Amino acid sequence: MRSDWQAIDLLQIADLLRSHDLVFAEVFYTFGPLLSRLASERGFTTYSVFLLPVDKNPYTEREAIISLMREKLERRGTDTAKKIEERAQSAPTEMQAACQFSHRLLNPASEDNIKEWGEFGTCKGVKGSRTIHSIEELGADAQWLVKTFVEIAKGNLRPGDYRR
Repeated sequence: MRSDWQAIDLLQIADLLRSHDLVFAEVFYTFGPLLSRLASERGFTTYSVFLLPVDKNPYTEREAIISLMREKLERRGTDTAKKIEERAQSAPTEMQAACQFSHRLLNPASEDNIKEWGEFGTCKGVKGSRTIHSIEELGADAQWLVKTFVEIAKGNLRPGDYRR
């Protein structure tokens, strides 16, 4: 994944698929097709979700995507300058793969928005201080995102593009 090495333990995945009715995986976009294939081979219905940081259309310029991602990552404050630049530069390429996913969500609440995410968000390298006990304590945009994920996992939303 970019300059970070990552791996998936396929034996562990196979075990999870054998012993659970629902398996959720957050992975780098290139791992998605492999996991979907493995799950399908074991009789699972699969849904893949790509979170878009900005509306994906033919008019969204590469530099605008890079700039937006750089700003979000800088606000979050958890990566080095080198890592921020690497991630920002790779965003347009990653977004091109969104069409391979069953569902695409325009993300209205990025990780740096601690007003939306409370303790689950990070801004300027610091976790949000507001404790979250229930979905109702999230901001409206974060609630929409979580509820939409749940509806996808339940199979209640057709494949396609979704925005709040």
